[in-house]
Amino acid sequence: MKGWILDIFRTVWALFYWNLRKTTYALSVRRSGAGAGISGPAPCQDASDSGEGMKTGCEACRTWARRSRFQRVCPLLTQTAEGYWLCGVDATKVRPFWGRAFGYFGGSVVTMLILAVAVLYGTMHGIGYDVSIRQLVWPLAWRELRGVRAELFIKQARESYKAGEIQQAIQALVVAYQLNPTDLKTAMTLAQFYQISRPSQADVLYQNVLIQHPEAGDEASQVWFHSLLARGRLDVIAELAQQRLAANTPQAPTWSYALIFAARMMPEKVDLAALADDTAIPIAPRGVFYLASRVEQRAKFSAEAARKELLEAAPVAGFPLDRIYRVEALLRLGFAEDALQLMSQWKDDFSGRDMGRLLLRAYSVMGEHEQLRAEFRAMLAPTRELRSPELTMMAVHLVHFPDASLTRLLVEALPRLKSTEDDSGQWLEAVNAVFCAAGVNGDKEGMASVRQLLVDTYGVSGTILEILALFFQGDSEIMQIGTILPHLRPLVTDLNYALLERYGVPRSEQFEVEDPALAPSRASGGPPPASTD
Repeated sequence: MKGWILDIFRTVWALFYWNLRKTTYALSVRRSGAGAGISGPAPCQDASDSGEGMKTGCEACRTWARRSRFQRVCPLLTQTAEGYWLCGVDATKVRPFWGRAFGYFGGSVVTMLILAVAVLYGTMHGIGYDVSIRQLVWPLAWRELRGVRAELFIKQARESYKAGEIQQAIQALVVAYQLNPTDLKTAMTLAQFYQISRPSQADVLYQNVLIQHPEAGDEASQVWFHSLLARGRLDVIAELAQQRLAANTPQAPTWSYALIFAARMMPEKVDLAALADDTAIPIAPRGVFYLASRVEQRAKFSAEAARKELLEAAPVAGFPLDRIYRVEALLRLGFAEDALQLMSQWKDDFSGRDMGRLLLRAYSVMGEHEQLRAEFRAMLAPTRELRSPELTMMAVHLVHFPDASLTRLLVEALPRLKSTEDDSGQWLEAVNAVFCAAGVNGDKEGMASVRQLLVDTYGVSGTILEILALFFQGDSEIMQIGTILPHLRPLVTDLNYALLERYGVPRSEQFEVEDPALAPSRASGGPPPASTD
């Protein structure tokens, strides 16, 4: 064993030493011309021998434990029938074998690298890193390793969330974000966790996403919009809406409606006339803003003048929000008959949801309580399969136009609404909406039964519904509903608008960045499950 180990070391040394000496010798032979005038024997041959092939001993292998191993360095070494080890060529034909040297060393290096990669790959997978071979061996892929490390912490965050360890989940996501601050998924997931506990930091994360990932602007801005709307941050929504409209987003109706709502709730901060003159905004939304600004101005002095403007102004082509705004504005001003006439005229421009909710509103404005009750009874008929969107629509209507008897019909019908895995989100939206309708209408028993239905169905505590019930009853120290709504998830947008319109929006909010790792940066370029508890 000792001799074998020593021969291994001798091989490493000999591959370079003897090849270098034989290279020098071969060059001298070439310069002297086929061996004429050569002084001295070949460096690896026995100096006392003749220098002839198969008659000259090998000086280089004499100290080796097993001389045959020298053949790895020089294949010219040959063993005779008598067992002698001799040089197989004449001295003038002695030459180096660099190919063997580089082959052995190259193969050794490759083998060591393969072993090292295998050990590293196994170790990292043992820890939990989902790393690929390419990411370990390809230098251009090494930049992806920070993302791989971040993925481990994202996985830990999911596991912590499922176990109910919210703070641990957030801490893991913060580490993942610090490791890979430009990763869209990490930033969005952390922002959605922060929406409730640290909304100002969530806003910073969303801002960073819009800066670093403009290709994801529509999706990210929609998620941020719902977070802001739940908190009543209409001032920030107005700024965001202007930016998205200027980016020519396909969601122009959503942002235009948000701006019109914000202007009505916060006229001191949102100027529709200025928006109508903003050339960065597409022409269709600007047309609606121009109409809305004129209607609002005229309504201050004369409802009839505002009505005339809504009926006579030229419609904005190819932009159905123009029709929806006119009908809603006429209903707010009390001109239900005109609204119904426009709905009939433009019925092809209205979705089924918009047609249904506006029709219910028109009946309420006209005082057609029997017709309204007939519509509710028809949609809630025991022989009819209930649908979540319809119950949500009716609940939102009862927030706008409270009616205790209709609220009781809705609460009593709710247990018949089936919750399936495919529509669990819509079912929760309907449950939350009916609860809010009961709260607005002062139905304590209704709120209690809805909350109990949620507890029985999902086994949650329903704590947020208890807090919201206290707010509706006037027994809460919380003065602004925007403080509670971010906890009520999922929350349909129409219901959010209705509650903010009824209870008002917060007038200010401090934006402080608590974690310096989340500070917005222009240099650098999936959400928790919906829950009501």
